Amino acid sequence: RGAWEESNKALDITLAYAGALVEANRLDEAEGLLNEIRMVDRDALHEQLMAQIELKREAGKSPEIEALEAELANDESDHAARVKLAVQLTMSAHHRDALEHLLVVLRVDRDWNNGEAKRLYLDTIASIGKGDPLAAEYQRKLFSILY
Repeated sequence: RGAWEESNKALDITLAYAGALVEANRLDEAEGLLNEIRMVDRDALHEQLMAQIELKREAGKSPEIEALEAELANDESDHAARVKLAVQLTMSAHHRDALEHLLVVLRVDRDWNNGEAKRLYLDTIASIGKGDPLAAEYQRKLFSILY
């Protein structure tokens, strides 16, 4: 990210950074970067990265995730199912979705299941890396709930 910012968002660095984000399953961020590229500058690599994002989104839902999503659709207040879904999403590198599900639980009950939701939330942030912008964003969201 630092090289991208220092390059004044040069096209080749933007594409390389977006590719790294795709590899890390940070699909929303990669798509956001790619969408900022002017139409005239969009080339075959841009098209390839956009296609990879779509394919990863389609393939990213395991049967376990789909089953838990269906269970949650039947009862949105089922915190146990929501936390299990968050764990599965984290294991599939869908960190933002996992953190959002854990936030839902924490907003209702900050000490759900003896602090399990908070522990999993912090573990997910730690697995992303505390210097990462996504981690920083969700640390702020947690602090706003706790304090």
